[in-house]
Amino acid sequence: MPETQKLEVDKQVKKLLQEGIIEESNSPWNSPIVVVPKKRDASGQQKFRLVVDYRKLNEKTIGNAYPIPDITEILDQLGQAKYFSCLDLAMG
Repeated sequence: MPETQKLEVDKQVKKLLQEGIIEESNSPWNSPIVVVPKKRDASGQQKFRLVVDYRKLNEKTIGNAYPIPDITEILDQLGQAKYFSCLDLAMG
């Protein structure tokens, strides 16, 4: 990993720890991270996103016993609703 990416990882991990989004762990399990470039912001500065590669963990995980409901069932339930809401997450 290039030095600039190491600095970015350290900065973002510190921020996530301070905000309580992540916490330190002594678990024997881990997953690698990947630094993915995002579009440049309005000032032209390059931004990066930390991505966790969970493919190995997913191989070990037991499948969900309750599959996602059919979309037509969901839309039928929403058909009589009066209010809807939308969430926009900051880190995707």
